Amino acid sequence: MKNSSNTKRRNPNHRVQHQPARNKKLQQLDVRMRSKAETRLRRVAVVRWVFKSVLVAASVIALGICARWIYEKTFYENVEFSLTDLQVESNGGLDYQRIVGEAGITEGMNLLSIDIEDVRARLGNLAQVESVEVTRQLPNQLKIRIFERFPMAWLECPALGIRSQTSHRGFLLDIDGAVLPCEALLRRYLALPVVRVRSLARVKPGARIESEQVIRALDLIGRSNEIFFEEQLEIVEVELRNEYSMKATYNSDAEVTFGMQDIGAQLQDLKLIMAHTLAQNRQMATLNLMARKNIPITYFNFPADGVESLRQEAQPVYRQPASTDPGSGEAERHLDAIRSILSRG
Repeated sequence: MKNSSNTKRRNPNHRVQHQPARNKKLQQLDVRMRSKAETRLRRVAVVRWVFKSVLVAASVIALGICARWIYEKTFYENVEFSLTDLQVESNGGLDYQRIVGEAGITEGMNLLSIDIEDVRARLGNLAQVESVEVTRQLPNQLKIRIFERFPMAWLECPALGIRSQTSHRGFLLDIDGAVLPCEALLRRYLALPVVRVRSLARVKPGARIESEQVIRALDLIGRSNEIFFEEQLEIVEVELRNEYSMKATYNSDAEVTFGMQDIGAQLQDLKLIMAHTLAQNRQMATLNLMARKNIPITYFNFPADGVESLRQEAQPVYRQPASTDPGSGEAERHLDAIRSILSRG
């Protein structure tokens, strides 16, 4: 009896011990079934998303291609936008064919296909060009306006084979010293003065010349033309002898030596001396304005028999030292001193 009762009591306990293991197996089976279903759904969702993305991207690309085709047909292949009115203006020696060729433009090309910035850059790279204006007016007009640098003098350098008044190896200079190649020998270029220098390091078209003496010579030409404009006295040639002096030959055949410093003051002295020389009915031959006290000057002597003019011996003109008192009218006394000496000469 005891054995049977003990057996009956252990059987329920034995079943209770095996029930958690069964539940665990059921739970594992349920989790596995759910995981496979969710994975299948996720795959389907990803496929749908990829398909929709590809469809949207293809639609956008197709719309872009269609829009571009319509745009090109409407504008770039439309004969109404063909360039038929090309206007070119220049204040210098560049002609129409040279400007159009450098710009890379031909009449009849589509106006909208022209890169305005590229045309402006192409023409701006020319050494003669200072600034460029390019405007486009639909449907068929393009305007190009060029402002060239204003040549002021010829450059002549025997050491580099640079000659004046020629389109072959000829270079011009503007007021800032920019080197301009002579593309065409225009008539107005022939009247420009010549700056002659013995040697130069190099000459690069379009760049500023690397010579301080040449820059001083250009400054002398510009100031002299301004001061003697009414007298029509112009410099024909400036010869740079050394680092501290230059000789200017005027259209009156007068040869005037200038120092590199105080060019404005030297030109004022020259103006006063020229005025008194003309008042005495004489013609100056040479003048050295580098002297601080005695200014050597010679005059042309015109014989009555018509023989070639001769120069008299140098007659020094005393230059009154300037006063150090700023309020004493030193400039006026300086001019009075030169007037008094010239009136006695």
